[in-house]
Amino acid sequence: MKPVLFVFLPLFAVACLPGASLDKEKLLSTASFDHGCPKQKIEVVTEDDHGMEATGNYLLKVCGADKRYKRLGTIYYDAEKGSPVPTK
Repeated sequence: MKPVLFVFLPLFAVACLPGASLDKEKLLSTASFDHGCPKQKIEVVTEDDHGMEATGNYLLKVCGADKRYKRLGTIYYDAEKGSPVPTK
């Protein structure tokens, strides 16, 4: 039993890390808020999610308009508006 725990416990812990994969619901909610468009009218056209690197690029159709979004950790933002995270 212990060898199994040593294999699966670390894998489970990594899978639960924030930013480990696309949170589609959060992405749609963010785009809905940013553009005043109901989530039902937003579609993920393409996704290039870099998983454990905690980054990603997404093309969304938001009420008929193409919008590019990026992910930094657990934050999704409109690429045209730039990152909400201050840089030095």
